[in-house]
Formats: sequence, structure tokens, C-alpha cells
Amino acid sequence: MRRFSARFTPLGQGGARIAALALFGALLASTRQAHAQTDVEPDFSVQRFHPAPGPRNYLVTRGARIEGEMVWSAGLLAHYGYRPLTVRSCVTDEGESCTADSNVRNERDVKVIENVLTADLLGSLTPIPILQLGLRLPVTWVKGQGIDDEGQNLPDGLTAVGVGDPELEAKLRAHGGPRDPFVVGVAASVTGPVGNLIAEDEYLGGGATRIGGGGVIDGVSGP
Repeated sequence: MRRFSARFTPLGQGGARIAALALFGALLASTRQAHAQTDVEPDFSVQRFHPAPGPRNYLVTRGARIEGEMVWSAGLLAHYGYRPLTVRSCVTDEGESCTADSNVRNERDVKVIENVLTADLLGSLTPIPILQLGLRLPVTWVKGQGIDDEGQNLPDGLTAVGVGDPELEAKLRAHGGPRDPFVVGVAASVTGPVGNLIAEDEYLGGGATRIGGGGVIDGVSGP
């Protein structure tokens, strides 16, 4: 049995990060019989660093101190990651993984994506003092060995550049004033599958529309 395990390296591990470190871990695994075909579905983005649009944030951490009326902001944040996606391929007996100490043969790492560089275009508009609308538009370059259905690197490697998945966010200040010690907010976002439509199977974007949301607790203490 040949086994493949895909490993996401936390962004910033093993290489310098411009502007920030982002921690993310994920594990994908699939198996196949010796003469069966394995479907590799690269319809996802290897970029896991998603900065927050608008002022009064701290990189990926949202702030709730929204204020102003018809106030806008714009920004650009560039960041780099080294080896964000590596696949370990090996031949094992049934039921064993690539990390087993025995009966592991032909073990090798495929650097599917070795370098990823993203420039995030960020913008926001505050139409009323308690509501902020934000937009994040990523432009990403990826380079690596790629991977085929047999778990081997592509002969010519993989290089792609394009627009990733844009994200539209609405953030509401639900409790407290902009200068209060304690402010509570809520945020909701929607992300469209633009990256995969523009550059299919190039790890620039996801294959589906994603909706998310959460709460923001913002506290201040001291000078």
C-alpha cells in the first residue's frame, strides 16, 4: 500500500516572515492500493495568513473600536512563507503510516509548494459610527514541485501567480464606545472562490464560497 500524508507547515516556520507569524496546522491523509488511482484535489489555498481589513486591528486580530462616518482606509501587506505544503510519500504495509518505524519503503518528501508570496490589498469603509465594511484582495505567487496522482513531483514543477479568494467583511460595534475600556463587537465575512476559477488547481484559492463569523472582545488597560 502506498500512503500519502499532506503536511501544512505553520507559516513562518523554517523561514522568515515579513510583518507577522501565523500559526496553522492541518493534516490530510489518503491511501491507495498499488494499482489504484489517487485523486489529488488542489482546490484550496496554501496561504493561511489572513490580515484583517481596516484600522485599529493587530494583523489578523480584529479590534472593535469602530468610529467615524463615511471614513475609509486602504493598505497593503506583503508576507512570505517557506514550505507551507509538503507531502510525505512512502510504501507501507496495510494499516501503517509513513511515520511507522518498520516496513516503510521509498519514503520521500514532495515539496508541493515550497515558496508562497502574497500581497494583500486591504480597504475599509465606515458608513456609520458602529459599522465597518472591509475588503481583502490577495494576489499570490506560489512555486514548488507540485504533485501528481502517484504522489510524485511534477517533471516541470509548479509555478503560478494570480488573484486569490477575495473576502468581504462586515464588523459591528455592539457594546461600548470607541474609547471605553471594554468594547464588544461582532463580525461576519464571505469569501468567494475566485482564485480557483482563475488558476484552477494551482493552490491559489478554495473551490467553494465560505461564510464565517465571530465575536470581538476589545479591552484597554494602562496608559
